[in-house]
Amino acid sequence: MDLGYFVIFNAESASIRIVLFSLFPHNTVKMSQNNKSLYYGIIAGLVFGVLDIIPMFFMKMEDMTAAISGAFINRFTIGILIFTVRLPVKGWLKGLIIGLVLSLPDAIITDAWGPILGLGIFGGLIIGIVEQKINHD
Repeated sequence: MDLGYFVIFNAESASIRIVLFSLFPHNTVKMSQNNKSLYYGIIAGLVFGVLDIIPMFFMKMEDMTAAISGAFINRFTIGILIFTVRLPVKGWLKGLIIGLVLSLPDAIITDAWGPILGLGIFGGLIIGIVEQKINHD
């Protein structure tokens, strides 16, 4: 991959900045499949993370920054792992499994089983379907 990147997230101002920088001239390096998977995983994780935290800004919580940061990191990780982990199952099932497993700790800690597991499973399922279409079709 010929681009490096930093993802900067500020929970207080709800801003996400992706800073890209060029490592090589664009025509000298071809993106490998591993780098494509990571690239798509980062995009999927950013989209899922942002969609997950938007409703949180309208809720009252003790520590808003910690809750929003934790939720974003969890959903961001789900997106990355679905695209980069290889399992011998269909993409939708891989997404469902990863979404469920990574959402379980947050659901246990907060005792908000329905919303956290539901969104984790649903988002994982959607990202898994997208990953299957991109990487296996």
